[in-house]
Amino acid sequence: MIKKKRTATALAGLAFILIAAVGWAVAGCQARPKGEIGVMITRAPTSRSTITPANSGAPDRAGSPTPAPPALVPTDQPDPGEAFVPAGYHLVFSDEFNGATLNTKKWNTLAPWGVQWYSDSGQKQAFVPSAVSVGNGIVRFTAQPANGDPNANGQPYTSGSITTNRAFTHGYYEARVKVPEGQGLWPALWLTSSTRWPPEWDIFEIISGTDYGFPHPLSGGKCSWVKGAAGSDNTYKVPDQYGVYHIYGFLWTATDITWYVDGVLTEHYAINAAAGAGDAYWWNVSLQVGGNWPGDPDSTTPFPAYMDVDYMRLYQK
Repeated sequence: MIKKKRTATALAGLAFILIAAVGWAVAGCQARPKGEIGVMITRAPTSRSTITPANSGAPDRAGSPTPAPPALVPTDQPDPGEAFVPAGYHLVFSDEFNGATLNTKKWNTLAPWGVQWYSDSGQKQAFVPSAVSVGNGIVRFTAQPANGDPNANGQPYTSGSITTNRAFTHGYYEARVKVPEGQGLWPALWLTSSTRWPPEWDIFEIISGTDYGFPHPLSGGKCSWVKGAAGSDNTYKVPDQYGVYHIYGFLWTATDITWYVDGVLTEHYAINAAAGAGDAYWWNVSLQVGGNWPGDPDSTTPFPAYMDVDYMRLYQK
């Protein structure tokens, strides 16, 4: 999902002109191959930013300082309550992460299919329970070098993941998430069939500041681009992607899948049962590290890296 950068310029002696451009790009219905699954563990409407002006010191025609271009200050998207929830839908599953520990009746700390990583993607993390912590109303995922941790099973990094123990079907899925910036970091929020692969719906995978929202339908099923701010290449970019909370929504019905970021419709596809629209899916959020797509961490990657999730909510008719 490719976004354009927002820019702002000030014209001396006149007025400030703020130009905001947000571009989406979405990579069609092409399935990104998963291949073999990695190691199995036995256990078997708010403003996006605020403007802070500053003075550059350059004189205008009257000899007074000319204001510099406004600076964009990233701002958290607040909890919207049910403002983005479609009419007729009601809450059936949620976690507000208000306790002191993860609710293991709802979640496990592995990726779908009970794995610590996906070897076909070249991922370098091992998902371990100790990398998932709950406190202050959030669940936090910590990625860092494994430093010989035996639970990493030879992987160079450890990180966090939670997957629902239950599988769900059609509904409106929403999460409030803050992702970290860094080379090789690969935050992901996604749904995948609990009985086969594909199908899979990637609500987001964030690589180098770009949100990718991919549909992975069954071959031969209907999956047709309809509309959305992202465009048909499945990419979307917000100017303050990192370090602040954004609201990610996903509406899935028997005939359509629709993505939202902070209430903006970014992608809409028409689908059918042959694409896998009727399967029961697990819901996962995870902080993956390294791999063929993002590349591996380097000396610039800030470790430990943290991804925070404020809530996860599912509404159904």
